[in-house]
Amino acid sequence: MDKKTKILLLLFPAWLGFACVTQAADNSPNSRETLKQYVAELQNNANDQALREKIIKLAQSIKPAPAIPEEARRHFVKAVTLQKEAKGPKDYGLAIAEYRQALLLAPWWPEAMFNLGVALEATGQYDEAKRAWTQYLLTQPSEANARQAQDKIYGLEAKEEKLAKETTTREESEHVAQAKYGWLDGEWGMVGDEYFDGDHRHQNIDHAFYTSRLGGQITFWQRLYPPTPSQKFLRGTIQPSSDINWEMWGGDNPFCHIDGEWVPVKVRINSVSHTIDFRSVLHANHDCIPLDVRYTLTHD
Repeated sequence: MDKKTKILLLLFPAWLGFACVTQAADNSPNSRETLKQYVAELQNNANDQALREKIIKLAQSIKPAPAIPEEARRHFVKAVTLQKEAKGPKDYGLAIAEYRQALLLAPWWPEAMFNLGVALEATGQYDEAKRAWTQYLLTQPSEANARQAQDKIYGLEAKEEKLAKETTTREESEHVAQAKYGWLDGEWGMVGDEYFDGDHRHQNIDHAFYTSRLGGQITFWQRLYPPTPSQKFLRGTIQPSSDINWEMWGGDNPFCHIDGEWVPVKVRINSVSHTIDFRSVLHANHDCIPLDVRYTLTHD
């Protein structure tokens, strides 16, 4: 956990008293009964944010303030402990679950709301973090604490704006790549692979390929006969600039102690004739001699 988050947690230990409020106190038994009824309803519908805010406002009017149930405190302390020791999203998720349990039992608890917002921010759940801090502001905290919560909301808005811009840029880049390289999808054939093994020149024209696209990567798979699992052959990774970095699968040759790996290769593509040309010296023959191979793929 970063130093800033630890400092935030220290601001709201479990024993911190509630801030003073200016609205008129309501000591009537009816208000406490209403609060109890609202809490019971919330426990049956934890996502009812309007009801949650109604509870927070009602609790502010009751003096002395409603007591925090011991079970809620137990969940809160567990949450703080988990949050302080969190090292990743999964750990923060455990703390978030405990805070939510505490806030089902004591929905008006400011400290739990604030810390929940910190944990949600750490996991990138910005909308929910803003909601937690907005509800925290309804508890009428001190001016300094209210300022801190409001500033954190502003900070999340900046993060959301940045994320939105990055998403738009990525989508635009993917659109450009699709327009430029969409023709690579589909079935392909080998019109001629030619190699010289030092003694003879060989040609083979019976290979068939198909492509698959995952995210910004397109992979050529060789169809083998008789039918067997397909073999990876060539792949291109589309960059943000919409250029492609190409790699060829080097293959496996246990006799030559060669383990398969992706190796960069220079490729010349022609979107008009729908051909792909490249050369490779990766493949070895049975005598473990590297072969100079020329490949030309054409779109079926």
